[in-house]
Amino acid sequence: MRGLRPAQAEDAAQEVLATAHRRILSCRAPQAFDSWLYQITRKIVANHRRRAWWRKVLPVAEVPERAFEGPGTELELSVRACLSQLPDAQAEVVFLSDVEGHTRVEIAAMLDIAAGTVASRLRLGRAAFRAAWTAEETTSDLDGALADTQPTPVEDVR
Repeated sequence: MRGLRPAQAEDAAQEVLATAHRRILSCRAPQAFDSWLYQITRKIVANHRRRAWWRKVLPVAEVPERAFEGPGTELELSVRACLSQLPDAQAEVVFLSDVEGHTRVEIAAMLDIAAGTVASRLRLGRAAFRAAWTAEETTSDLDGALADTQPTPVEDVR
């Protein structure tokens, strides 16, 4: 879940399932179940993020657990870093389209917005992602280049 650490995401997932269980009768159409469940998830994750604002200023008692392991970790971390730089509305649409593989019509139904709004957010989000990705590549290339060009110490021959 976007914007949450693994332990927080697990808590949010449990809360989503509990809420869905309590409110299952409010889902009016079986074909809209995915959208209905997604709306519950969006609201619960947003609430978790709002409640977590104060944690940023408190000292961390322990090192947080690593979210990713294995091959492709660096690429996934780079993608997540770039997505986190986008406005939430754009990042959500880009993630649902390009990572999850949903169509614009499906995303519009999930988010309860017009398909044209999805297309606009997707266009703007992809452009912002490209800019963030280019900046990320430039920064990592620059870091690598600087590491390779460190001057070797010269001995003082006096």
